[in-house]
Amino acid sequence: MFTRTELKPDTTPANRSLWLYDVDSGATRALTPAMKNALDGGGSWSPDGKRIAFERASMHVGHSATYRVHIFDTASGHVHVLASGDGSFRAPAWGPGERIAVAATYRNRNCVTIVDAVRRSTRDLYCPPAPAQIQRVAWSADRRSLLVEAGYYAGRLEPTWRALAYRVDVATGAPTVLDDRIMDWPLRLEFSPDGRRGIYADIVPWDLLQVNFSTGESRIVGWGYAPRWSHNGRRIAYTGETYEIEPEFRYYNPLYVVNADGSGARRVTASRTPDHAYMAADWSKDNVHVVATRRTWADVSLTIPRDALRIVNVDNRVVMSLPPGSADAGAWFEP
Repeated sequence: MFTRTELKPDTTPANRSLWLYDVDSGATRALTPAMKNALDGGGSWSPDGKRIAFERASMHVGHSATYRVHIFDTASGHVHVLASGDGSFRAPAWGPGERIAVAATYRNRNCVTIVDAVRRSTRDLYCPPAPAQIQRVAWSADRRSLLVEAGYYAGRLEPTWRALAYRVDVATGAPTVLDDRIMDWPLRLEFSPDGRRGIYADIVPWDLLQVNFSTGESRIVGWGYAPRWSHNGRRIAYTGETYEIEPEFRYYNPLYVVNADGSGARRVTASRTPDHAYMAADWSKDNVHVVATRRTWADVSLTIPRDALRIVNVDNRVVMSLPPGSADAGAWFEP
């Protein structure tokens, strides 16, 4: 599952549509149409692989974007709105059965909300104290709790970012604070599959800070961005940074893999094209292959991205070319 984006003349997105690529047959098909001022993305597979929950942002001039969660049926091609009403619903994460967790924003609160994919009923599971904003929701490996990334700016003269991480019991809605720290600016938190650790990373190369939620201990496990844990939690793929001076200056971002404890970091893509980046989206079930977005640029000012998909075998560094597009976490479904 991946997306394709068309840009306006000012290089802002004009539309974004959802696509599907079958690895076995090589077939590619559009799942949603390219509609003006509609941005589809953030897809999450149902456990049986027959449906996809995704968010659709409707852009309106002079107004904030409105987000709604939709369901796509891969057999019939039917699309319907899942969560609507007085609120904005984002970042769907499909859990067991028909339960989908979403980040809901209402006029006076932000909540982790559970939506039933069949009945389309909603239940606000946990609403963190204001002014915290929910950034991302993920299911724990045992599907009994939700891992929630949140945060807010604090202070007036020199605002800092207060990063919060919670574990929320799905049965009771009871929250447990996993992490609470002050940062100079917001960093994205990538939870480990078991929910016991997390990695804070920027959207550009920076220290990859791994935190043990049980002990509070932290360590730097690499320099880069876009970290992705393997399904067994033993390895981390991330986008690194490399410079070359001779014979000419080159700057590019290869794909790296490192052991979960920060040891054994090694580069797994060999491209030396200037301003070339490989960004990991998801791991295969065998914990050997990574589907990644390979980004190049159509202009010297680096404002018009050209994205294509690749599957990288991180053990032997063989790269398989896929169609143009961009993938994100949860893109790969394997029966």
